[in-house]
Amino acid sequence: MAKVAIKINEQTYQVACQDGEEERLARLGDYVAGKIEDLAREVGYVGDARLLLLACLTLADELFEAREASGTADRPDAVRLLEEAAARIESMADSLESA
Repeated sequence: MAKVAIKINEQTYQVACQDGEEERLARLGDYVAGKIEDLAREVGYVGDARLLLLACLTLADELFEAREASGTADRPDAVRLLEEAAARIESMADSLESA
């Protein structure tokens, strides 16, 4: 199992992933870090947990908008994709907690 160092809000986290998924995970980490930086500029530093929550809500909103725009928001496979995304987010959160 591979690990990727993800730096968010001046904190580095080691996150495990499947071999070969390192580049994708690093890109995802960079995207999330960018969202958190944007939010911190907008609302100020309100604590790591609150910034992560706001970033998650922002990303979920983007996901919902994309699904609505593509017409998949009400389809059963959209539910499956949301569940898979939630499981990945939960797995990343567990990795962060144990880091």
